[in-house]
Amino acid sequence: MTLAEQMIADSAIFFNLAEHGETIEYNGVEVVAVVEPGVSRTSGNTWETSEGTSASGYVWLSESDVASPMQGDAITLSNGTEWEVARILSTNGGVHRLEIIGNQNPWGVSNARQNRIS
Repeated sequence: MTLAEQMIADSAIFFNLAEHGETIEYNGVEVVAVVEPGVSRTSGNTWETSEGTSASGYVWLSESDVASPMQGDAITLSNGTEWEVARILSTNGGVHRLEIIGNQNPWGVSNARQNRIS
């Protein structure tokens, strides 16, 4: 088995709903992904708070679920927040790594964000 084949086989564990995976909507279609939403202190064109922080994060998707992700594709996380693909960072071993941006708080409500970073 090659390294690429092993990485594809291992992705079944990575995307397992009982492990790291969660169901999201990608352009209106349910897929399993690994999501790492976060709040960046860098400037951007989408704003999460009145202090001017941008909402951004990362999503890993199986190439078998989304063959060709595109900048601007729509993503809805399991908590209902809406995001879009800012750029495709990499595709390795059958897995895409995408940077996502949004204009909503990644944890749903502003109080949750305040508690999370305190």
